[in-house]
Amino acid sequence: MRLWLVLLLPALAIVPVLAVARYCWAVFYSPARAWRIAVGFDQLANVAANGDEDETISSRAAKARNAGRQWGCVLCRILDAIDPDHCNKSIEADEGAPVPGTEKPPEETRRQSGQSEATGLINS
Repeated sequence: MRLWLVLLLPALAIVPVLAVARYCWAVFYSPARAWRIAVGFDQLANVAANGDEDETISSRAAKARNAGRQWGCVLCRILDAIDPDHCNKSIEADEGAPVPGTEKPPEETRRQSGQSEATGLINS
């Protein structure tokens, strides 16, 4: 496994350069694609900071701020100064850590969906 990760290094060095070049092109000719590339970099940075691979830094920061973590408060203050209410608009409830106050115990979730605790199968 580690050997494969080492063998990926050349691609990991080339791909960001190509992505930035494509991003620059897309800003002028395909803004929607440029936005998707920017979100991809945002998610990559979140993964590099031990976050969920499908969540943006803004979403993670908003959840951290809502949980009272200092780094989330600081980052959201900065982002909200650039784009008002950015962090609240960016929360992805279905990605990363649950939004504080919305998580349910696993057995309650199973009971509500009709799943059996022992098998995980739907009860009929």
